[in-house]
Amino acid sequence: MRLTKTYVHILVAFVGIALPLTAFINSPNAVAVEPIEQDPRKIESLRQMRSQVMETLLDKRKDKEHRLEAFRKIVSHDREEIEVFLHIFEDRNEDDAIRLAALHSHPLDEKLLEADLGVIQDPTNGSAELQAMIISDIGDRGRFQHHSKTFQDLMQTVRGLLRDQRKEVRGAAINFLTPMQDPAALE
Repeated sequence: MRLTKTYVHILVAFVGIALPLTAFINSPNAVAVEPIEQDPRKIESLRQMRSQVMETLLDKRKDKEHRLEAFRKIVSHDREEIEVFLHIFEDRNEDDAIRLAALHSHPLDEKLLEADLGVIQDPTNGSAELQAMIISDIGDRGRFQHHSKTFQDLMQTVRGLLRDQRKEVRGAAINFLTPMQDPAALE
């Protein structure tokens, strides 16, 4: 009897959703979406704005807040721009907040994992807060990179950071390794 009620509930839900949706799609009143016309002036204006944003990112004479705002405005799939983000992230002379914004603007790939590894292996490369944020970022974005040799090297490095003297770095290492039930973090 229960099995029958379950099937009835599934059928009612299907009919309640599928039929009205099918009726709407096949309706003569359905509106086709017109292609968007591309105004060359708007496209050129957008290119100029993007160029200005990139100039702001690269200009170290600009104050930190303007540069951080530029990072918030840009989403890039352009390889050259992504390389710029990586160089900014790796630049030890950059402010840590700028480096972190560059890190977040760069898609997770092997190059970024290698750069992350280079920073967290050197305690003098950025503040403890920056290193902790890098470890957190790897944990947030890198969990599915287990097949990567670089990710495995990162895991080993983070395990070593469980004994780091800096509280922020040690805490980030624990938070990174514990959800994966890493034995080093569970001890």
